[in-house]
Amino acid sequence: MNVAAHRVEGNGKVPVLYMALELSDKTWKVVFGDGVRRRQVVVPAGGLVKLHEAVAEAKERFGLASSAQVLSCYEAGHDGFWLHRYKR
Repeated sequence: MNVAAHRVEGNGKVPVLYMALELSDKTWKVVFGDGVRRRQVVVPAGGLVKLHEAVAEAKERFGLASSAQVLSCYEAGHDGFWLHRYKR
């Protein structure tokens, strides 16, 4: 991960939590990062409540405010439509 590039994209002044998802029928692998550290968790497919909880926990573990911006990417495959409905 190119930390310098992320800091420019994130403007350096605004705390950012990066989130990448790998979607499958039964589970979603979620990797969080703050530009330096990473954390991986697994949530049930379509489990938006569990995903929200994982985001909150990642912010806490990385020392970010609950209001920190979340930037995400995911494969536009099988369950991509679920994430369009997740706007928190």
